[in-house]
Amino acid sequence: MSEHWESVACPLCGTAAATLAYESGHIAEAGRTAKIVCCDACGLHRLDPRPTPAAIGRFYPEEYSCYQSREAGRKPRLKDRIEAAVLARKFGHPGGDGSFGESVAAAVGPALMRRAITRSEWITYRGAGRLLDVGCGAGDFMLRMRRRGWASEGFDIGEEHAARIATATGLPCHTGSLTRIEPAAYDLVTFFQVLEHLHDPVATLREARTLLTGVGSVVATVPNFASWGRKTFGDGWVGLDPPRHLFHYTPQTLAAVFEAAGFRVTRVASVGMDGWLRRSSRQSDRGGWRKAFNWKPLAALTASVTQAAGVADNILIEAVPDIVSSQAIAA
Repeated sequence: MSEHWESVACPLCGTAAATLAYESGHIAEAGRTAKIVCCDACGLHRLDPRPTPAAIGRFYPEEYSCYQSREAGRKPRLKDRIEAAVLARKFGHPGGDGSFGESVAAAVGPALMRRAITRSEWITYRGAGRLLDVGCGAGDFMLRMRRRGWASEGFDIGEEHAARIATATGLPCHTGSLTRIEPAAYDLVTFFQVLEHLHDPVATLREARTLLTGVGSVVATVPNFASWGRKTFGDGWVGLDPPRHLFHYTPQTLAAVFEAAGFRVTRVASVGMDGWLRRSSRQSDRGGWRKAFNWKPLAALTASVTQAAGVADNILIEAVPDIVSSQAIAA
């Protein structure tokens, strides 16, 4: 095996034995296929072999989509005003005016905001709440939350990228290790589309747990390996993304990872995104009727149906520290 690739035991249960679950021909290195195995003991799926921590950086060029900002220079839109009304009336965020128009917008907002990935950011305001966005990408989420009254900070493992984000957003962006950040300081720690990229998600979540205040929580989203989209589009499914995605979660294994890290899971939800279905349709080499999902109305309807059925492309999870399990881990 190349020095840039490794095979490791399951970080959730420590078992080395695993069964091949899926093999993809799409990988960003000539002469390799992406092999996804399922742990024989706990069912967690992982890429095997995978790039080593020292080698993984070459698969993240500066033009990687997560590093491209969609917030910079964007003018406020009608949906921003509707969302602000929902947040003020239903989640206690500042900025509400108490008007009748705001009441109407708050009432219809949840139905109009059909993207559950947007609603995943609708978090109860906690005064001058302090949040840390791990894997902050271009910093867009940090900027949105600052507009909503939060004290936003970011984290990225790349020092140069973290420095650019801090300059671009005017917000703190930490780097290095979560263990170097002030403990018990954050009301919210987020991992949006991050946990699938980590070499040891259990260890990282344990570190994140130490950063939370007594009322703090973690919110995360990951691609759903058990989704309808993955089974339908195969190699074209957006959520595979080898070799950057090192783990592939189902709702059950994602919850198990959080519990192993000392958390109590408070919410698990299926999240449908029509953009993922359209992109997967375009990328899929299976052809035929699958190409129809590039049509936005059909993709939007399918995203809603798969979300209601619990088999959408993404999983949203929220968790709080579990005092009992945390004490057991510390012991």
